[in-house]
Amino acid sequence: MDAAEESRDLIEEAIAGAMQTAVFEKMIGEAIQELDELSTHTAIDHHWVDEIVVTDMDANTIYYEVTGSVVVELQYGSGSDVANDIGSRDTDEYPYEAEIELPISDPLTVTASDVRVKVDTSSFYK
Repeated sequence: MDAAEESRDLIEEAIAGAMQTAVFEKMIGEAIQELDELSTHTAIDHHWVDEIVVTDMDANTIYYEVTGSVVVELQYGSGSDVANDIGSRDTDEYPYEAEIELPISDPLTVTASDVRVKVDTSSFYK
């Protein structure tokens, strides 16, 4: 029983690591509209995963929901505007949800294309 529990923990850690990497690759590889609207130039600094939940499972697919936070650098104006003190940079953090669908036959192979991310930027407008 101990060996089964240890194996389960190792699998969960491997899946969590693969998902964290895939979510980050999605965020830096594609423009996330909610973030892109916030500034002239928005750059992803880092993110972390708070929770991974299996929301559904069928004969072929496991459906996950990942929640976490993303830290971004918001730049207003061009790089030369910032250098000439007529632009600015700020850092902010926003919660996100990601949906991931993976085949049961290969649950450790997660790519950015498997991830759908929605970032909640409502705090920016308050």
